[in-house]
Amino acid sequence: MPNPCDTVRGTLQFCNQEASKRRGLSDSLTNNVEQMSFQEFQEQARLYVIGALDVAEIEEFAQARKEFGQKAEDVLKECHALHESFALSLRSVTSSDALKQRLMSMLRERQQHA
Repeated sequence: MPNPCDTVRGTLQFCNQEASKRRGLSDSLTNNVEQMSFQEFQEQARLYVIGALDVAEIEEFAQARKEFGQKAEDVLKECHALHESFALSLRSVTSSDALKQRLMSMLRERQQHA
């Protein structure tokens, strides 16, 4: 008796291949069970820019990046610009002696009341 999971996997692959043919995607990507939509690519691009994708996600992202071409590069360019802009907008934190003393005073008070 065939494994039901193999049957479902085969059906999904067939459906994805047919959908890919209708969308005109290249045959090299039709072997994946799941393909990334452009909206998913945009969401992944934000995570890619900050380094939050794992190895498998990076591979899938790279395939989608090739597939979406210049449109994908434009999204990445925008994400990188936003990331850099955000990083530059942050103030550097320098601790002053007065701040340290105030925090230490607050800690001592809490310890005395505990």
